[in-house]
Order: sequence, then C-alpha cells, then structure tokens
Amino acid sequence: MSPLQKGWSQGAISANIAEMVRAGHKRNEAVAAAYSAAKRAFKKRSPGKPLPSHLK
Repeated sequence: MSPLQKGWSQGAISANIAEMVRAGHKRNEAVAAAYSAAKRAFKKRSPGKPLPSHLK
C-alpha cells in the first residue's frame, strides 16, 4: 500500500479510499481512515478554524 495523500479535499479523500480498498481494506474502514486523515491534515494546517462541511 502506498502512503495516503495528504490534504482534505474531496479528491484526496476519494483517492485515499480507493487506494485502501485496492489494498484489501474493508470499505467502511477505508472511509473512516480517509476522513480521519483529512481531519488531521486540516487541523494541522489550520489550527483553531472550524472544519469544512464535508469533514463534519
């Protein structure tokens, strides 16, 4: 499995889900991990700002 893309755009999230499913993860696990990584990336880049609506 290659590393997940950094970022919180919908495109990055979708690419990360697809990569994890190809690597053999269950879809639910892939979705949870991709959104978790996106939230972490957003909070690191924009501390104190509210989450975008697609990450809530």
